[in-house]
Amino acid sequence: MRSGRRREEPRGNFTLEDTWRAMEKLVEAGLVRNLGLSNFNRSQIDRIFEVAIIKPTVLQIEASIGFLNEKLIKYAHSIGLQVTGYAPFGSPGTSSEFSNPLQNPCIVDIAKRHNKSAGQILIRHGIQRGLIVIPKSSNPERIRENIDVFDFELSEEEMSMLNRADPNQRRRFELKAWCKLPEYPFHAEY
Repeated sequence: MRSGRRREEPRGNFTLEDTWRAMEKLVEAGLVRNLGLSNFNRSQIDRIFEVAIIKPTVLQIEASIGFLNEKLIKYAHSIGLQVTGYAPFGSPGTSSEFSNPLQNPCIVDIAKRHNKSAGQILIRHGIQRGLIVIPKSSNPERIRENIDVFDFELSEEEMSMLNRADPNQRRRFELKAWCKLPEYPFHAEY
């Protein structure tokens, strides 16, 4: 967060369902084409599907080798949601508590075999898991590199190795400042 800015606590007494109904009105007014969900757990997704006239098309969640989020991804795909996976590189620099997957020896080795960067391997891993992968970068060279992932495939063995490469299996983004709010999504298993 930039200095001088402070994170706002959500205000008001609105449910997820109230918010969804308001968003549907934006579609009806022609201001929005599609609606999606971000950082929802299974129970919250189900609540939206129960009331939605216009169904969500996408779920954006954290998905990396350090937090595979397999159950939620499988569930989302089973009900027709596309899944956008953010933080495919973990969150290098946000916490020393987590290892940097870009330096993980397993990933570096696979990258060398394919003549690719570790980041490209992590992006490809997400794509082969059926995700829309959104790595963060403001560096034009790295953005071009991140796109160059469609000229190779990872083998089943490499995918399996990557799935086991960072066994932390812990979420990096927990929004801990909001954990006491009634709609906080990360108390649930998935």
